[in-house]
Amino acid sequence: MAKIGRYGDKNAMNRLSGAYYGGEVVPMSRAKAVTWWRMAVTRGRAGAMRDLGHAYYDGEGVEVDYDKAFKLFKRSSANGHKPALPPLGILYYHGHGVPMDKEIAFKTFQKAIGCGDAAINYWLGLSYAKGEGVTQDIERGIEFLSKAAEDKYGEAHYQLGLIFNRPGERYDRTRALNHWRPGSLLRHVESMNVFAKAWRVGDGLPQNVEGATMIWLSAANMGAPEACSPWALPTTIIPILLSTRGWLKNGGGKARRLVMKKPL
Repeated sequence: MAKIGRYGDKNAMNRLSGAYYGGEVVPMSRAKAVTWWRMAVTRGRAGAMRDLGHAYYDGEGVEVDYDKAFKLFKRSSANGHKPALPPLGILYYHGHGVPMDKEIAFKTFQKAIGCGDAAINYWLGLSYAKGEGVTQDIERGIEFLSKAAEDKYGEAHYQLGLIFNRPGERYDRTRALNHWRPGSLLRHVESMNVFAKAWRVGDGLPQNVEGATMIWLSAANMGAPEACSPWALPTTIIPILLSTRGWLKNGGGKARRLVMKKPL
């Protein structure tokens, strides 16, 4: 396939880049994946433009460069590649590589509906819930966020939990916890943190200090600084625990079993 790619077959180039990116058949090399994506981009492959844009956005195989990421996503979407619209909207939303414009971000997310990316329902839901780029409509926000949550999008569970935990007519502590729990199982760090806090003191569910500690240990092993706070665990034992990788891995599994075991 490498020989075919060198002869200019843009489809082979894209398959090669994917193989190097994921370490399939060939040793993983993000730098080589970028090389083949660049070659496919010069041949006009819109999917490679999006993939190379992600590489620049995440800094995989290249230095982070939001300007290049924006241009590649923009070019890819202009070539009819709908999956490039979600990351393009996110760049507008955050103002990375382009001046922040949440109205354009929202319109871009709308255009991306049906592209098969659960992130679209999340970003539309977040925009409606917060009134960013569109008139605030919390019910529509809940509708889109719920769709993203059904697709196992951890951040959507977290945001739904925040909505139902906010004082007011929608306040429902149990419903909030019933979103933060699956968010924790999806290893969404903010969900893990708020659910563990509630579990530790028995706020809205039966107290389980061991379960809360296990969640924080798992979050700490993912590099979450809030999981290493004195509220979560004594700071004196964190360096010891973090150095014991095997124990933490087992602890993460135990946390998952504890969370799944305890219905509200």
